[in-house]
Amino acid sequence: MNFYLRLTAILIFAILHSYWRIADKGISKALQFKNPLASLFEKSFLSYAQFIVVLQLAGLSLFPKPQFPVIIQILAILICLKGLIICITARRTLGKNWTNAKDYKQSPAAHLVSSGIYSYIRHPIYLGLILVFTGSEILANSYLIILLPLLYLWFYNQAKKEEVLLLARFGKQYESYLSKTRMFIPYLI
Repeated sequence: MNFYLRLTAILIFAILHSYWRIADKGISKALQFKNPLASLFEKSFLSYAQFIVVLQLAGLSLFPKPQFPVIIQILAILICLKGLIICITARRTLGKNWTNAKDYKQSPAAHLVSSGIYSYIRHPIYLGLILVFTGSEILANSYLIILLPLLYLWFYNQAKKEEVLLLARFGKQYESYLSKTRMFIPYLI
């Protein structure tokens, strides 16, 4: 059972990666990275994290621990699937407005997206990734799961940086949006 759940989690990472590559083709080349070195570090950080998790899911257990009960493993794959759905839904909702806000130039035609999932939370893509990583680490049965809070802090820091840029770009409209939504979890955080 664990083998099939791990394989499913690997497929979730593959689908997520493939979808992002395809969706990136629609982004204007004029919106390319302003700071290639910073973007390389940030992209590398997430890529390394994904690589480590996928290696663990493939059977190279780093710091292995006893397996969770099957019911926990099933819940973990459901968490991964929910994260995938949230990521893709959020990316589709953004459409051509999506940019890596820290390093991309913002398109003059871009508008503040506050519909769909964005009417509840401001950073659903980060929430989706948090869910995918959390579920995958549970399936990987590794003590590296204790490092997840560092990843959560990284996403929180990225979200805060983006909010500064969006506040500068959209002003009072974004202030109003901030007051009506939460960062990651509706009605909570």
